[in-house]
Amino acid sequence: MASLVRQTLSKLLCKAADFKETHNACFRQFCAHSTNGSNNPVISVTVKSKDQDDKDYFRELMGLERANTDSADTDLVIKDSSDSEAVPVSVKLRSQFVGDDGIIKDYRLSKSRHKRMALMENVLRDNESTDVDVSSINLKTQTQTLPSKSYNLAAYVSQSETLTNLVRLGVNLSRIEQKFPDAANMLLKLNFESDIKPYLKYFHDLGMATSQYGPMFTKNPFILEEGLENVNIRTDYFKSMKFTNEAITRIFAKAPLCLSMRVGNIDAKLGHYQRDFKLSGDEVRSVISDLPKLITWRLQVFEKNRFHLNEFLGFSKGYLKQILMNTPKVYLADYQHIEHRFDYLYNVMKISHRAMAHWPRILITPIHLIQQRHLYLESIGRAQYDPKLEQYVALPMLTRGRDPDFCSNVAKTSVQDFNDFMKTL
Repeated sequence: MASLVRQTLSKLLCKAADFKETHNACFRQFCAHSTNGSNNPVISVTVKSKDQDDKDYFRELMGLERANTDSADTDLVIKDSSDSEAVPVSVKLRSQFVGDDGIIKDYRLSKSRHKRMALMENVLRDNESTDVDVSSINLKTQTQTLPSKSYNLAAYVSQSETLTNLVRLGVNLSRIEQKFPDAANMLLKLNFESDIKPYLKYFHDLGMATSQYGPMFTKNPFILEEGLENVNIRTDYFKSMKFTNEAITRIFAKAPLCLSMRVGNIDAKLGHYQRDFKLSGDEVRSVISDLPKLITWRLQVFEKNRFHLNEFLGFSKGYLKQILMNTPKVYLADYQHIEHRFDYLYNVMKISHRAMAHWPRILITPIHLIQQRHLYLESIGRAQYDPKLEQYVALPMLTRGRDPDFCSNVAKTSVQDFNDFMKTL
């Protein structure tokens, strides 16, 4: 009977992460004595839900059979007659449970997998100190059993050396679960010493900082499935294109999805940028090193922004290249936001295309910052953006720095005067 209890509790822990999201089952006491009037021990699992589909789903998930009873409190049971001397144990899912302070607390299982698993583990730990004899269940041993499949990683961090070390490296497991659900199963199967350490040594020898490992694996955990041979193929390609080790590690850290791309696709992307903007080899390396996301970003988005900047906003091809060299991030920004800023800069502030191409970062600067500072300069007669005239205000000076720096270096007024003006807007 003890083995049956352990098996059931283990299944509850391992399978709860995959439990149907709509269920409203809750926990009270996890283990309690029960008497069923027979010599056969009974484990009963009660699912409190208005939706019969929830019960059927849970029953199928646990591999249990429907109880031969009409009682509303017992829907699922396991019977085992092989151990007649074992103490019957009732495992129930309720809407309340007794906390450490002895107070009955209402609890509803959150739809968040992390909260759901944390609640289950807390209930199990609480029951280790109750009056119920659970020594034969050996909860600690059973919680070390990892599932063969799961979409939840947080519950197993303390049980898995691999997950624990990944967290120490700075890997965001919750982010991986949200963006790459299939990666959870892959990570659970990996051995840290044999499957992950070789990658860490490889990237270390390449010159990557330890602090970059976590963000890199968070953005692309499937690097660990690529194989070092394939990773080295990408590295050799960038070296053949005369990228430095420093540039390569920056590319891998900032755009790790490129490690899952074919070398031919990477080469096609770089060739596209070089042909369309007539870039030299050094210029290609400079742009990609500045914004590695250009390798993995969808080309349709890039081309859409380039088309609008050229056809609708009037930037010439020369200015488009200048924008790419100075602030390539403009090509990845939301076009409607760019258009909104351009309209204000060009039609209200009378900023020329040449000035914007020289300082394209202003096209992705928050519009409220531009408006507030321009209106203040206008109120004190210093809104002058023509370099040929006195009291010229360069666009970098308009957008850089905090308000005190702007007031002292550009507006030449006190912060208090600026704050008083802001209250009038």
